[in-house]
Amino acid sequence: MDYTHFSGYCQWVLLNKFRGEILEDITNRLKELRLSKNITQKQLAEIINLSYSGYQYIEYGKKQPILSNLIKLANYFEVSLDYLVGRTDDPKLHTLDEK
Repeated sequence: MDYTHFSGYCQWVLLNKFRGEILEDITNRLKELRLSKNITQKQLAEIINLSYSGYQYIEYGKKQPILSNLIKLANYFEVSLDYLVGRTDDPKLHTLDEK
């Protein structure tokens, strides 16, 4: 969506709504994936070398994950970043070689 025609405040509101929707998708997907592997938040935090509270903030939607942590999580769960952020419902990793 092009936000250039909105006032500064409207842009801020729309962008924060968009960020909130993405964060909600991430938190839902992470919890679902973690439970599917039957691991705790603490175990997953250790696996991706993040503090326990740092991971909890991400899964509870209190903090946006940085890209490097999203990549670690996607790699661990063997899903695409697009799946983690809710851009697709297809968790399969696709390579550039696939046609």
